[in-house]
Amino acid sequence: MKLFVSMAGLVVAGTLVVAGPAQAGPAPGGAANPVLGTNPSIAVASSGAWRIAFQANDGKLWTRSSTGAAGQAGTGHLVAPHTSPSIVALPNGAFQVAYQTADAVLGLVAADGTVSGLGLGMAAGTSPSMAANAAGDWTIAFVANDGKLWTRTSAGTAGPVGAGHPVAAGTSPSAVALPDGGFEIAYQTADGLLGTVAPSGAVTGLGLGMAAGTSPSIAARAGGWQIGFQANDGTLWTRTSAGAASRATGAARTMMPGSAPSVIADPAGGYRILYQTSDGLLGQVTPDGTATGLGLGVLGGTSPSAAAGAGGWQVAFQANNGKLWFRSAEGTATDLGLGMTTFFGITSGAQLEQFLQGIATPRAVVLVAGGVELDLSGLESLPIAAGVLLAGDRSVNPRGPRLRTTTFPRRLFEIGTESGATADDVRISGLRFDGGASSDPYASVGTTDADGVTVWSSTGVEIDHSEFSRWRGSAINVHDGLGRINRGNAGTVHVHDNYLHDNQHPTVDSWDPTASGHGAGYGVTLADGAYALIERNVFSDNRHSITGDGKVGTGYLAYRNLLLHAGIDSRKLGYVHYNHLIDMHGRNDCGAAHYNCGPAGEYADIQYNAVADTDGTSIMLRGTPTDQMNVEHNVFRHTIEFATAVTDGALDQTETGLHAGLGNTFGTSAFDERKSCDFDADGTADPFMATGVTWWYASSAQGGRWVYLDQSAARVAAVQLGDVNGDGRCDVVAGGSVFVNQR
Repeated sequence: MKLFVSMAGLVVAGTLVVAGPAQAGPAPGGAANPVLGTNPSIAVASSGAWRIAFQANDGKLWTRSSTGAAGQAGTGHLVAPHTSPSIVALPNGAFQVAYQTADAVLGLVAADGTVSGLGLGMAAGTSPSMAANAAGDWTIAFVANDGKLWTRTSAGTAGPVGAGHPVAAGTSPSAVALPDGGFEIAYQTADGLLGTVAPSGAVTGLGLGMAAGTSPSIAARAGGWQIGFQANDGTLWTRTSAGAASRATGAARTMMPGSAPSVIADPAGGYRILYQTSDGLLGQVTPDGTATGLGLGVLGGTSPSAAAGAGGWQVAFQANNGKLWFRSAEGTATDLGLGMTTFFGITSGAQLEQFLQGIATPRAVVLVAGGVELDLSGLESLPIAAGVLLAGDRSVNPRGPRLRTTTFPRRLFEIGTESGATADDVRISGLRFDGGASSDPYASVGTTDADGVTVWSSTGVEIDHSEFSRWRGSAINVHDGLGRINRGNAGTVHVHDNYLHDNQHPTVDSWDPTASGHGAGYGVTLADGAYALIERNVFSDNRHSITGDGKVGTGYLAYRNLLLHAGIDSRKLGYVHYNHLIDMHGRNDCGAAHYNCGPAGEYADIQYNAVADTDGTSIMLRGTPTDQMNVEHNVFRHTIEFATAVTDGALDQTETGLHAGLGNTFGTSAFDERKSCDFDADGTADPFMATGVTWWYASSAQGGRWVYLDQSAARVAAVQLGDVNGDGRCDVVAGGSVFVNQR
């Protein structure tokens, strides 16, 4: 089977260390590596018959049996995007399936085919795990919509495990029936460690670091159990009930980022592990510890599912062509002819038609190879359909492929429509969006706006690890005329780990001091009551890096961003006027200024950001919000907290509502302090900066772009840099704790 396209993304690196203290401030989120599809689940009955449950490329729950029968479960039931079902074989030879429904509740397909919702809310993007014992009793482990580990049993009982244990974002538990009685659950804790729940309900942290965004797998036989997991150094590890923990083969077996192994109790004794290797192939570790490659391509970031029966073992997986495949212990590999993911691999700039078809196909995966440049000039309002993953392969080119236009469309990409259609669950990752504006900002004076990506009232949207530059309107513009996005669910539009720069549109360039005009050139804009979670981004030379239109309900949460340099508002009489880095517009005009008074949105929370610039005032509230603009725990190069009539400062407001809370630091010299070490494993030392709230390195592999490492108050003088675990990437040691570089 040919390996079509690899999607390695960022190589996860690190070492097995106990995580340090919990991160202060608002919790970060968002996985670095997009998973390109969903996972099947296979179970084997005592008769040797097997059945696979999977989310098909129509978004519905399907099954395929060893008899060859395939079809939708029931009358066709939608599965939540980016989630996978779990199937078990019951003692009577029947099968039962648990899954997350499209409306985010736990669903069940009973042995008789009856489909029912169990009325229990699940966390978005997570999958349940079902296990059944020899008596036919079963339990389902899942992450509830409160982010905690819950169970639901065949007896009808449901509730949180213990006093409530948070699970790492985007990960799912694994449950197994113990031959000696009861059920054991393995999961990734909120602090990134492997945890277990015993049949007694006792919860134990095992002190072993897991790779971000990955899930463990547990299997059992008489007398004990074994867990397989991707460690935070990216390799395959195991942990047994006897307490032994080690790499699965004694040597490093690197896994594909974002993937999880599948552990089974082998019929011949011991445990067998199936997993996706770092080069995108199906691999196994046999009970004697031998690691072998099976020569079958697996879709990037997805995970195989193995099961054991009297006749041996079987594994189901999503191949790198987006179809369901099956491989038996005897070595027979079969394409079952059933699509799991509609996959579009763009390997050339000549494939524009295929690219446009892909982004308009609901739930499709569109993977653009790293060296591709797509010219979208002449196109506009390109729809991205619901459930689409549009990703760039950064394994070859760390900056990602480039999508460019030179014709200044009013909106290039649209998620949803202005007329009221929505397109939920879209992710854009690892791409460069070039808006084509001149490197001379004043060339945009008097021109029309051009936006990169516009979101219309759509939820579950994630835009990450991308670069946006030279957009005359907004790089990212979020509207919510339908009232679906608010302060309570602000993270449903998640903008993180991007580089947004040189998006400028000055108002005037004139020798007339009274001249005025339209201005734009924004990084992220919130409008019409929209919210977004904006974190870990780098902003530079945008007329505003983050802005809100001031309408009723508009707001944003801005955490852990690095803001380097202000953009240009105007040039009058040859003097350059720089604009605010972060602001919220007022809805009214007072005096000669525009949008500088009156209602100014609802709420903005600005925390743990680092502002390196002193050209202009950094944060500006231009009216009165219905709640407040909260600014705390940020660091500024500005020495003055509040601007005056003649002096720029870190903060300013035209009316009331700006709350300058605790922990802001002014006049910091941290931006000028540096050490160097090779953080991206390209053989070149990268500058390291500790701002006083966050750590960053300037990646030589990404052309000097700053990359977020962690939140910490430790400054450069207080840290040591070095490759602690020998993976070729520098780690950071501060206060006796090791920060594992997973970026």
